[in-house]
Amino acid sequence: MNYFFSEDAYKDLEESELHYNNEQFGLGEEFLDEVFAGVLHISDDPSIWQKVHKELQRYSLKRFPFKIIYRVQGDAIQIVAINHDKRHPKYWKK
Repeated sequence: MNYFFSEDAYKDLEESELHYNNEQFGLGEEFLDEVFAGVLHISDDPSIWQKVHKELQRYSLKRFPFKIIYRVQGDAIQIVAINHDKRHPKYWKK
């Protein structure tokens, strides 16, 4: 299944990658690898992950404290947010 990132989700992704690269060289790339592996898991069967609000679902990353918030739109998956666990969990509802 195809996927795309909303503008806000892409911004979340870039900011988090930069943060992790500033913490430790290469850690940002490891973060990206885990996010994209998560997106591939979601793509395999998007219906199995937890619903969080109306048509929104979430996938939890294993190593990093983030959730991928997404929705299925036709034959594609829209990544709505890359949400840090300590960030208000519903900021992406706006």
